[in-house]
Amino acid sequence: MNLSAKIILILKFQTELDRVHREKRHVLAQREENQELKRYVEDELTWREQPLATRLRWWIFGKEGSE
Repeated sequence: MNLSAKIILILKFQTELDRVHREKRHVLAQREENQELKRYVEDELTWREQPLATRLRWWIFGKEGSE
């Protein structure tokens, strides 16, 4: 394999590595977004499942402060 073929091969590997890194960043960002959505839904469900008095207390004092 001559020098130019090696350089071309290295450039192809670098391009592929860059693509994989971009894909990984995208997957990690998507995962974080999904986790945030899951936390929001869980919190909303918790809110809706509670009696009105509990929701009112949480609204006034905050959820963490009243537990």
